[in-house]
Amino acid sequence: MKEMLRRLLLLWCICVPLCSLAGEPTVSTLLSSALADVDGKNVVVSRVEIPPNSALPKHFHPGEEIAFVLEGEVTLWQLGKEDTVTGEGGLVRVPARQIHTGITGEQGVRLLVFRILDAGQPSRVLVE
Repeated sequence: MKEMLRRLLLLWCICVPLCSLAGEPTVSTLLSSALADVDGKNVVVSRVEIPPNSALPKHFHPGEEIAFVLEGEVTLWQLGKEDTVTGEGGLVRVPARQIHTGITGEQGVRLLVFRILDAGQPSRVLVE
């Protein structure tokens, strides 16, 4: 019985991190707040997870976006620009109103994303 429990625990430890990257992309807002001493500007900090072999819908942000790759690898596609591949520990910067998407390979990716927006603006605008 102990050996069976030990094996189940090991299987759970292996599968839970893999399952968290399965399925649809997820965005979890960690902070959304006015910037101190900067009138009319907000900061939004999010954790974004894109599963393996998938992409976010094409979109833009009314303000600048900076993303730090926590784990995995992502290809940043930007309209009219060369693709950029960034791995763990890397940063990507997307100018305001730049149409873009993140595309993953076999690994998937976890990002910590920072956006600076004018107060009252949406965090993301989907495009066709």
